[in-house]
Amino acid sequence: TEVSVWIPEFDGPIGVGSTSGGSYFVLAHQHGSESFAGRFLLFKVNGTNAEETEVWRKGGADELDLSVN
Repeated sequence: TEVSVWIPEFDGPIGVGSTSGGSYFVLAHQHGSESFAGRFLLFKVNGTNAEETEVWRKGGADELDLSVN
């Protein structure tokens, strides 16, 4: 199962990972010189939008349970 992280202003994901044993790990990369601080992150599971969002924090590493309908 693929999990991807998006910022609405970008045409592609800023990070992609996969699940293993019901857990996932995604490393999201900041692009360019402009800070992502305070921008909302959107998540997709196998291309379907997850209900949850998160706010970008430099160096942040949070566990987030994702759900899709």
